[in-house]
Amino acid sequence: MKNESRESRSELLLQTAADLLQEFEELSRRFASYKQQATAVVAMRQIQDLVRETLKELVSQVSRSVGLAEMGAKLLCTAVRLNESVFSAEERIAWIEAFRQRSSEFQDRQLTGKLLGNLGNALADTGRLDDADRVLQERLAEAKAQQDNLAESLAQEHLGKLCLRRGHVLDAVPLLEAAFAASRCRQDTVAIGRLMVEIAELRFRQGDIEGGLHLLRERLAHQEQGGDTQYTLTTCQRLAERLGDLGRIDEAQRYAERGLELAKTLRLPIRRASIMGTLGNLAYERNDFTEARRLFSEARKIFRRHGRIVEQGTTATSLGLVAWKERRLKLAGSWFRRALEIDKVTGRQGDLVIDLGNLAEICAETQQFDESVAFYEQRIEILKSLGQFKRKAETETNLAEVLARAGRIDEAMARARDSLSYFSDNDLSRANLISARIQFWTDSENLD
Repeated sequence: MKNESRESRSELLLQTAADLLQEFEELSRRFASYKQQATAVVAMRQIQDLVRETLKELVSQVSRSVGLAEMGAKLLCTAVRLNESVFSAEERIAWIEAFRQRSSEFQDRQLTGKLLGNLGNALADTGRLDDADRVLQERLAEAKAQQDNLAESLAQEHLGKLCLRRGHVLDAVPLLEAAFAASRCRQDTVAIGRLMVEIAELRFRQGDIEGGLHLLRERLAHQEQGGDTQYTLTTCQRLAERLGDLGRIDEAQRYAERGLELAKTLRLPIRRASIMGTLGNLAYERNDFTEARRLFSEARKIFRRHGRIVEQGTTATSLGLVAWKERRLKLAGSWFRRALEIDKVTGRQGDLVIDLGNLAEICAETQQFDESVAFYEQRIEILKSLGQFKRKAETETNLAEVLARAGRIDEAMARARDSLSYFSDNDLSRANLISARIQFWTDSENLD
C-alpha cells in the first residue's frame, strides 16, 4: 500500500509540474508578443506559490526518482522569469544543486548545461563571482563538448557578462563578440537585442562613447517599435547611466524616470531599486543630497529584502559619498567600511579599489594617518595585481602626501619617487609637480 501511495503521489507531482510547464509556454508567448508582458507578469504572480511548493516537493524526491529530478530541473530552468519576484538567489542555488545530483542520468542532455548556466547567474547575483566564473566556464565546456552552437553562444554571453561585471574587459571582448556574431548569423533578434547592451558597454570601456550611445539608441528604437516593455526598461536605464557619466544630467533623468515607471508597471522590485540607484546618482550630481540619500536608502532596503548583497555594497558606497559631501565624516566612514566588507566577501576587485580609496581619504581627513596609509597600501597592491599602473601611480602620490602629513618624510619621498617613475614617461606635467613636492620635502629635511 505504501508503494502504491508513493507512486500515486509521484504521478500527481509529475502532472502538476507538466501543467505548470504548459502554462509557462503560454506565458512565454505572451512575453513574445511584448504588449502582453504586463499581464504575463501578473499571471505569473498568481501561480508563484504553486511553483515554489512544487519545486520544493520535487527537490525532496531527488534521491528517489531521476524522473522527478529531471522534471524539477525543466521546471526550474523554464521559470527563469519568476526568479526575481518569487525565488531568492539562495533558493535557486540550493534547488539547482539538488537537481544536479542526478543530472548525469537525465534523458535531456541539454538540461545539465541549462542548470549550470542558471547556477552561474545565481552565484553572480549573490556576489560569489569566483564560483560563478568556475561554473560558467564549466557550462561553456559542456556546450562545446556537445557541439551545441546555440548553447555555446549563450554560455559565451553569460561568461562575457560576468567578465564585464568583474572589470575584466579584455577577457569579455572575445566572448561577447563571438556571442553577438553567432546571434546575427542565426538571425536571433531577441539575442541580438539583448547583446547590443553588452556590446555597447564594450564600446564605452574602449573609449568609443558615441558608438556605445548609438547602439543603445538603436536598440531602444527597435524595442519601442515592437512594444517590448522589459527590454525598453533595460535600455532606458543604460542610457540614463551613461548619459549621467557624461554629465548630460537632464537627458539622463528623462530616461531614468521612464525606466522607473516601466519597472513599476511590470512590478519588478529589483529593477525598480536599481533604477532608483541611477536616479540617486543623478540627484547626487545635481547636489541634491537629500533626494539622493532618500533614493539610495529605499533602494538598499529592497536589495536587502531580496538578498542582493552586491547591490547592498554599491548602495553603501553611494550613501557614504552622500554623507561625505554633507561633511558627516564619521557616518561616511561607517558606510564605506560596510561596503568594504561586502567587497571582500564578493571578491569584486573594482569595488574594493574604490572603497579602499574612499576610506583612505576619509581617514586622512580625520587625521587617522596610520589607517589611511594601510588602506592606500592595500589599494596599491590590488591595482598592481590588476595591471592598472596609472591608478597605482596616482594612489602612490596620494599616499606620499599622507605620509608627509604624518611626519614620515623619508617614506613619503620614496613613494613619490615610485609614482614619479611612471609619470616621467606618461605625464610630464604631473611628473614636474611630483618632483617639486620631493624637492620641497628634501629642503624641509635639510632645514631641520
